[in-house]
Amino acid sequence: MNHDSTRLASWAPPQAQLIGYILSLLTKRNREMLLKELPEKFAAAGNLLPDIDAGLVEAAEQLLQRLRAKIQQNVKGTVSTSYTVQKWEII
Repeated sequence: MNHDSTRLASWAPPQAQLIGYILSLLTKRNREMLLKELPEKFAAAGNLLPDIDAGLVEAAEQLLQRLRAKIQQNVKGTVSTSYTVQKWEII
């Protein structure tokens, strides 16, 4: 039996919370328009997002990397077992 320990794990904020924060930065009118029109555009494009500037995609990727954190998690020690099968003969 191994001892309990800690390990590093990658953690990022929940997507809905992140998008909600970004939506909160928009004006009410722009937010309502985005919430209404984006799902319609997505469906009309065969479940693909509209094209956007490659620089904005790169900036978003960098933002997501910066929002990723390493956290320590407690983990339980592992338990292993082994057994031997013996063959019995009846005489």
